[in-house]
Amino acid sequence: MSNTLTNSTSFMALHGATLVDNGYRIVPIKPSDKAPGRYDAISNQWLDATEWSRFCDRAPTDLEITNWEGWPGSGVGIACGNVVGIDIDILDVGMATRIEELAREILGETEAIRFGQRPKRMLVYRCEEPFDSFDIRPLQVYAKGRQFVAFGIHPVTQRPYEWAFRSLTEVDRSDLPVITEQKAREWGEAAAKLMGVATPRPNNGQSHHAHEAATYEAVQQALQFIPSDASTSRAEWIEIGMAIKSGLGDDGRILWHEWSAQDDRYNSKECDKQFDSFKNDRANAIGVGTLYERARLRGWVPNGVDLYARDAEVRHAQIHIDIAAILESCARRQGIRPASEEVIYTVPQGEPGWLRDLGGGLRLFVEHANDTAIRPQPWVTLGGALAMFGALAGRRYASPTNLRTNLYCIGIADSGGGKNHPLRLVSTLLKEAGLNRFLGGENIASGAGLVSAVTAQPSIIFPIDEIGFLINAAADRKKSPKHLTEILDRLTQFYSTAAHTFLGTEYANKKERARELIEQPCMCLYGLTTPSVFWSSLSSDNVMDGSLARMLIFESENNYPDARHDIEWGELPSHLIEAVQAVAEGAAGHVALPLGDLAINIPQPFRVPYADEKAKQLAIDIDHETTRELRKYMGTPMTSVIARQAENAVKVALVRAIANNPAKPAIDFKDLSWGYDIAKQSVDTIVKAVNERVANNEAEATLKKVLKIINDAGSSGIDKGALTRRTQWLRDTRHRDGIIDQLIEGGQIWVGKAGLDPSRPKTVFYAS
Repeated sequence: MSNTLTNSTSFMALHGATLVDNGYRIVPIKPSDKAPGRYDAISNQWLDATEWSRFCDRAPTDLEITNWEGWPGSGVGIACGNVVGIDIDILDVGMATRIEELAREILGETEAIRFGQRPKRMLVYRCEEPFDSFDIRPLQVYAKGRQFVAFGIHPVTQRPYEWAFRSLTEVDRSDLPVITEQKAREWGEAAAKLMGVATPRPNNGQSHHAHEAATYEAVQQALQFIPSDASTSRAEWIEIGMAIKSGLGDDGRILWHEWSAQDDRYNSKECDKQFDSFKNDRANAIGVGTLYERARLRGWVPNGVDLYARDAEVRHAQIHIDIAAILESCARRQGIRPASEEVIYTVPQGEPGWLRDLGGGLRLFVEHANDTAIRPQPWVTLGGALAMFGALAGRRYASPTNLRTNLYCIGIADSGGGKNHPLRLVSTLLKEAGLNRFLGGENIASGAGLVSAVTAQPSIIFPIDEIGFLINAAADRKKSPKHLTEILDRLTQFYSTAAHTFLGTEYANKKERARELIEQPCMCLYGLTTPSVFWSSLSSDNVMDGSLARMLIFESENNYPDARHDIEWGELPSHLIEAVQAVAEGAAGHVALPLGDLAINIPQPFRVPYADEKAKQLAIDIDHETTRELRKYMGTPMTSVIARQAENAVKVALVRAIANNPAKPAIDFKDLSWGYDIAKQSVDTIVKAVNERVANNEAEATLKKVLKIINDAGSSGIDKGALTRRTQWLRDTRHRDGIIDQLIEGGQIWVGKAGLDPSRPKTVFYAS
């Protein structure tokens, strides 16, 4: 495939699977079109998709996605329902900007903003309780029953759709602000008032223009974009007829005949009979809005006509634009504060999806850490909670497939950001609960020392600060002494033998130094480090040998949260202490360690079942998804990282289920969904970091530095001039061009053309 975008570029192959991974329901879009389509390989042509709306209620299967990825030139649409698109279909720059600001004020700040034909734009939000679409012309709320193009070639501009800040491939659905029908209508009313138009009233879930009189000219225009031929089913034919009569009444009969007559099956008497059967009071379930929507999906842009009878009055309404308000709001979004305004520090409202869905002992730990931290780091704290509960559950519980709770969790945040607080809390909590035997040392001096500690306490957690320096030394096999490089080797061995027997090293003098033997060791690690130290300590060797793959990465998204000075220190909550003690005791009525918790004793862990068939099937689906990802990255170092994705997902789900109900745990659908999200986030972080930061030499480091600049530009890309300015540290133009050529040949970036002047397009570089 060419690196330059054309009408034959398969956006589905580029982005489809990632969008589904991020929680979106997708549909294939015909090339250079807005309408869902299906590709007929026999006739080698694209046809209309008549049943695409089922994806408003479910995500496509792996088989469907794989099939779509082979369709030439396919765009990607988002089937609305669990997401809502706020479409600002206005060509007036000032008004479009003001209405966008109004949406941000009422609906919340979203980074997912898509442009097709500027200055028109669409803002994307999350919806938990789906509702029907509605319009406030020229604005539309794309909710259940509609779709919008996320990636493709715009039919008017003939350029790719653009995402202003972050595209949906970079934003998980759970991270979008939540929208409700009530809020959407509140925004609609405010926008209508701003534009000086009337707001349509809800009408029991029907299209909100179903009862409105349309204009003859608009219906006539729209019908020109809707085919009537052998591919048109009878159901579609009737639907269009109902829409025409709903909008025009009996005046639409002529248009109904003209449109139907394009089909060779046309019968005048049948046409009249069917038209007469439609209700004449515009109370049909199908309104004229359906007709307009069908036409828009096929590229119709109303040309000099009013859609509804009332629009003629609206069109002449005077519009007032508050330029000062627009500039102030834009400045705020860019971090520019008016000189007269005081700085007010606030705690962000709401909480991330992973925390909202968290319960049991894990939530107790994370909440207490947040409540007692000067600078809360909940995401980094979660890593500590998982590792701690994993150690306590070690040798006592196992998954249905005999996976164990041994986890290596790495929290990454800059110095001074508050990352040390959860580390100290782990040690304090275990000591207060009388479980300090599970605590390993705060440093690991050698591979032999690590083995000795696990032999003495086979279920153990090592809470290590500044672990990046330790990994840095252990990873440098050329310069570091053997006792340090053996640390990573032992970490890898312990991870792989959690359900088996660690056999240790054979020594010549067996009397003085016998071989260590540990049955089913459960070593957990909670290490903290800074981004620069951790990622710079790794090379591609660490990726390929699997040492990095075994780690769950929790990299802070806010390195410097606002400091709080109202912290009240006190005793640890009794229910938190009881939660960790309950996990350490094991499942009720089951003796996991009949001969004691010694290294040579063979545990009989409680086999945690799946809660139901739905959970079991999800575990299978997660494994299949990992296999699909492995095939996608086959031949690259990333396969070792991705290979652990399903395993870590189940391990995390297992720890969650145990922490929720230590006495009688069962892994349910939510546990697995949540565990997969955690594991996938870690894999994505590693893959992104390896691509951008991990290098074996100076030349590779330079290459990745340029790649990171292009990646940071997001879906809008970066033009050649801007890239030249950002890379002035390179030796010369030839060196820069050579790096760009390498990135293109490697498929890491692709080249497109943009610019307002078609005769002098700019070269733009986009991240793959």
